[in-house]
Amino acid sequence: MSTVLIVDDDPTNRDLIRKSLRKDDYQCLVAGGGVEALQIMGSQTPDIVILDIMMPGMTGYQVCEAMRQSPLTRDTLVLFLSARTGGGQ
Repeated sequence: MSTVLIVDDDPTNRDLIRKSLRKDDYQCLVAGGGVEALQIMGSQTPDIVILDIMMPGMTGYQVCEAMRQSPLTRDTLVLFLSARTGGGQ
């Protein structure tokens, strides 16, 4: 069974993704922000991280950068997620 870490500051988004993945027998870990995600990855190494880009405190990009610094998570797959809609720079 593959393990997915879902990182999003919106609980509705986390629950929706988790419910969808559980239907396909993925083990899901959840974090409400970047610091919590890195703490989880300190003790468990997920197969993939679904990572929100726009989060308060620590952005998804910063979490990914920290992951790449660690030998435990440097090769972990990351899927970025964003609710931002088009047009902006």
